[in-house]
Amino acid sequence: MLTYRRVLAVSGLPRLLATALVARLPMGLTSLAILIVVREATGSFALAGTAVAAYSAASALALPLLGGVADRCGRRQVLLPCALLHSSLLLTLSLAARLGASGTLLVGGAALVGATLPPVSACLRSLWPQLLPAPELRQSAYALDAIAQEVVFVSGPLLVALAVAVLEAPDALIAAAAFALAGTLGFVAVPAVRHARPSPRRPEGGRSAVSSAPLRTVLVAILLAGVYWGVLQVGISARAVDLSGPGLAGVLLALFSVGSFAGGLWYGSRSWRAGLVVRYAAAFAALAVATLPLLVAGSAPAAGACALLAGSAFAPAVSTEFQVLSEIAPAELLTEAFAWASSAMVLGVAAGSVSAGWVIDRAGVTAALSVAPAAIALAALWVALHRRGALATGSASTRSTRPEESADHCGPSARRRRDRRHRADHR
Repeated sequence: MLTYRRVLAVSGLPRLLATALVARLPMGLTSLAILIVVREATGSFALAGTAVAAYSAASALALPLLGGVADRCGRRQVLLPCALLHSSLLLTLSLAARLGASGTLLVGGAALVGATLPPVSACLRSLWPQLLPAPELRQSAYALDAIAQEVVFVSGPLLVALAVAVLEAPDALIAAAAFALAGTLGFVAVPAVRHARPSPRRPEGGRSAVSSAPLRTVLVAILLAGVYWGVLQVGISARAVDLSGPGLAGVLLALFSVGSFAGGLWYGSRSWRAGLVVRYAAAFAALAVATLPLLVAGSAPAAGACALLAGSAFAPAVSTEFQVLSEIAPAELLTEAFAWASSAMVLGVAAGSVSAGWVIDRAGVTAALSVAPAAIALAALWVALHRRGALATGSASTRSTRPEESADHCGPSARRRRDRRHRADHR
């Protein structure tokens, strides 16, 4: 745990993580809130599902564009307008649902909400190479990020359930607006974000991050990881109904997250001799193996234990994925690269959810669940096959971080050093 203490000892970093967590809470609650709100307002599950799909598709399309603008113009210049627009649109959608707006308007509103989602995750992850030049510290930071992601996706549905039980469904959208605005404003006020400068150079021809062959290779693996998670959510819910009832689904998914939390903490606290890409493939392979017992779980306690086991391998795979991205993506396009990763995950989850539902109807729950380890095993094979090809070109040596941009990057002394360099460059 020493590396975690070193990471959290960096000036301003705990505040950075805390505000990012609050800003990302809407990612865990908005989809479910939209589903419930539109269903109540229109009486149609079809329209509710369409609204969620519109929200997800719009965010997947917009995130890479917003990430690219953040690289060129600065993170604050993107995050602040997005936070204001996103929260305003969430409030508008809540009001429209209360006033009985048509399904078409609600679907369009959901798409606008998705298109303005602040790219906080991409902005945070692109900061780690600057804030933490030491690879072992970045590993721990990405592990903390993966754990925070679990917190977001566990607490989000709970907050929606609380809002629906105590208040009304549209109030969940108001809560999402409050979290998005307060968290993003706090995030951009952190010195590391406030004083970060845009990329000093752009690739020739103004190319996109996705034109990088190593990045495209990782995006395929991330897409398959998204399929895994989409299948698993639907498959676990269906297995819960078979074993006990719908209430068990939440318990099993919560146990998966608990396992992921513990696995991420353990993984991020260790030093590894194996290369990063080797660990990436191995983490996917371990996740595939750890998921297999879920296929044969015949009771609620057994399913709980299997969900805990599968979860323990999930956060290590995700945190390794973040670290690989930070090493292989062009330094001047890092925010955009992480935004593409978020989009690939969203698309993969959508594809996995649809596939799982289709397979359950035609071949049963076990057949659907088997798609999850198959998808993640394919991701492991994909990474292994490209270990000496596209992924061999990305290395820490390509990162342009200066030695003096070290662990005190957030503090005033680091800002003074950057200002001196900036003045010297213009003499």
